[in-house]
Amino acid sequence: MTFSRLVDLPGVEQSVKDARDAMDLLRKQRILRTKGAEVRILALSESARAESELGNIEISIAVALLESSISSASSIANSPMQALAQFHSTVSADSEVTQRGRPRELSTEESQRLFALNDLLNSDAPALIVAALAMAEIMDIAPFSSSNETVARMAFRSILIGRGFDPDALGLPEVGMLALGATSFIPALAAYRAGTPEGVASWLRHIASAVQYGARRGIEICDGLSS
Repeated sequence: MTFSRLVDLPGVEQSVKDARDAMDLLRKQRILRTKGAEVRILALSESARAESELGNIEISIAVALLESSISSASSIANSPMQALAQFHSTVSADSEVTQRGRPRELSTEESQRLFALNDLLNSDAPALIVAALAMAEIMDIAPFSSSNETVARMAFRSILIGRGFDPDALGLPEVGMLALGATSFIPALAAYRAGTPEGVASWLRHIASAVQYGARRGIEICDGLSS
């Protein structure tokens, strides 16, 4: 099955549409015309707090990671490994990791899967599907000796920004992932790793729900500033 056909899996098309509609509604908020910068700061601040909890890292590191995901958005499709290395180097800044930004020794199969990210990131599949698949693949391959889930989440965010799904970084996907919790995330990732169409669909629906939740939280931020 090609990347673009994944939208035909059970429940995926509607889940992606719901997330897309929520993000579009966020981007249409009138207050963004006058307080767009303030909304973005509040959104990134809340996302950083969520990432800090998800990745068990300091807030300052989470902020640096979010900034890196934004700056890498225009180049991640053409140089994914460079972006992943940057994310890993950032998250490892205050740790004792000796190979900051350098992947561990990979098997031939793992190297091939990692290289295949180039095809995925340049496919014509919907942005959310591309980002969700890239995130799952990075988590499953675990190319670094540590912090692979954090690296994968930053890649996810960067892809959504770079492909125009959330060009202004207004969404809060990390907040959605934190809200859904491990009891939802762990089974979804396990289903993806099973490699069945149903498992992939379960993962895509899970991530779409997190993005939808994050977009709705962004709308709440806008409403708070409007009142």
